[in-house]
Amino acid sequence: MKDSKGFMFTQGMLNVCLAVIRGQNGLYLAARHARGSRHEGFWEFPGGKLQPGESPEECIIREIHEELAVEIRILKKLGVFEYPDNTPSLRIHGFLCELVDGEPKALEHDLLLWLPASNLLELNWLEVDKDILQIIQTL
Repeated sequence: MKDSKGFMFTQGMLNVCLAVIRGQNGLYLAARHARGSRHEGFWEFPGGKLQPGESPEECIIREIHEELAVEIRILKKLGVFEYPDNTPSLRIHGFLCELVDGEPKALEHDLLLWLPASNLLELNWLEVDKDILQIIQTL
């Protein structure tokens, strides 16, 4: 089912895809929400909403190209995480990815940082990214 904006909902949950982008140096990309945005100052793994007719894999490749102007390759799916108490309720598809082409540009964020997994924990993350953060610590 889709809403009036065309976003895909499954069992009442908005489907969102996010990319944990690991650089060749083993560092991970973190993106900070821009000033004036709904989540100003919070950090996230980049990604976005699943569109009608799109697979989660297609979604994350498209979203990362739109947000960061780079091409990525999916290395593996980290999992699907549900947040029924969030507003709106979310189903997040998390992917571990690597850069294929380009250098990330902060087109929709105000700051991008490459950090070791342990340093990611020091940032002020959106609540829905914290399960993925824990998984990264074990990679």
